[in-house]
Amino acid sequence: MLEFDTSEVRDFFLFAQKITRILLQTFKAEAFDWSYQEKEAAGQTVPHIHLHIIPRKPNDLENAGQWYAKLQQNSHSFLDGAERPLLEDESLQAIIKKLKNSARV
Repeated sequence: MLEFDTSEVRDFFLFAQKITRILLQTFKAEAFDWSYQEKEAAGQTVPHIHLHIIPRKPNDLENAGQWYAKLQQNSHSFLDGAERPLLEDESLQAIIKKLKNSARV
């Protein structure tokens, strides 16, 4: 990200904003967390730019900020449950299609 020029940073965050709005609507959420790591010492595991977007709902966790610690522990199962059921492949494909179509605009 530090290598990006001003217009690339702007484009990245405008795109992230657009995708976040789609995910909030799709998952009927009202809030979100963004997570971005740059370099291995910061927790980056994939050596390219990517942003984690986690739709959030009131009281989806006991402590609203505990999601990040759970992700660091590789405890991804906390994201799935009554409030966050696993999606069927058909639902996932529909979301992917919607996101791809939005990316083209």
